[in-house]
Order: sequence, then structure tokens, then C-alpha cells
Amino acid sequence: MFTMTTPSGETRNVAAGYDRMCGHFFLQVTDPTLPEDDQLVYFSSYDPRFLDRSRTGAAFGGATFEELEMCLAEQQITLPEGLRERLLEDGELERGNDQKYW
Repeated sequence: MFTMTTPSGETRNVAAGYDRMCGHFFLQVTDPTLPEDDQLVYFSSYDPRFLDRSRTGAAFGGATFEELEMCLAEQQITLPEGLRERLLEDGELERGNDQKYW
């Protein structure tokens, strides 16, 4: 989890990680300047590209690491130093359910 400013000057709270129980990566982006009910900017679990029934097993509803990187780029998010490597490691080791503020 981390807070950042996009290149266009918008503040974003970002949660990215590996969901061990589901077996895939996720990305949640919120705008803390908006009212609470309107803060969600993007959530990979709601992305129709990942809700395609042809995606079987752990791929349904979640992202591969490559897809996570694609989503980060689309949302203009740059990961803090060391987080990319930690996410890769979490996926390889199927480690999850840990929270760290970067």
C-alpha cells in the first residue's frame, strides 16, 4: 500500500498485491480527495478483461503479473523502489495476506 501523485497531479492511494487464496495479483486505486462512496478509481477485480469466463482457474477475476504491470501503466502508477521485486516474490512463493506501507 502506498500513496502517490500521478504525472497529472492527482493523489492516489494504491493497494497492489498477490492474493494467495485466489492465486492472482490485484490492483486497487482510490482517490482520497473524493467523498468516501466515490473514491474507487480502479479495481482489477471489477475489470471486465479479467472477468471473462474463458479465463480458467486462478486467472478468472484476477491478473497475472504481466497484466498487473499493464494496469499500473494504464493508471499512471509507478511502484515504489523494491515493490515490484516483492510482488514477483510473493507470486512465486504464493505468499499473501501481508500488509506493508511503502
